[in-house]
Amino acid sequence: MAENGEIVRQGFEAVANGDLAGLIATVHDDVYWQPLLSRTLGEDAFRGHEGVTEWWRRIHEITPDVVAEIENLVERGDVVYVEGSLGTASAGGLGQPAHWVIVMRGGKIERMDVFTDRDEARSAAGLDQ
Repeated sequence: MAENGEIVRQGFEAVANGDLAGLIATVHDDVYWQPLLSRTLGEDAFRGHEGVTEWWRRIHEITPDVVAEIENLVERGDVVYVEGSLGTASAGGLGQPAHWVIVMRGGKIERMDVFTDRDEARSAAGLDQ
């Protein structure tokens, strides 16, 4: 079985390559998916494969050329913390710092939360305890 960090990298690569099926292959059936989009719009998180598919549809309507980059990845048991950036290719690429806290279960992403505040994300990941 792949390490948790590698599975997370596969999910990021799937998003970068426009591969929804590849992304779905990395997430648990009952995933809790809290992207920056839902935080920004004040919406609830997306749930399950259907929710991730709905997120995919929405994000590609709003920003069809979204890009995300991993700059640092830390594995701590079932938690993977990622520091990176978000942006769009049409706006010149990456620019918005982002921090992902991902909880794994059985080799799949069970929960994904995106934060703009590094300290909040590190605390959620249990890295500053």
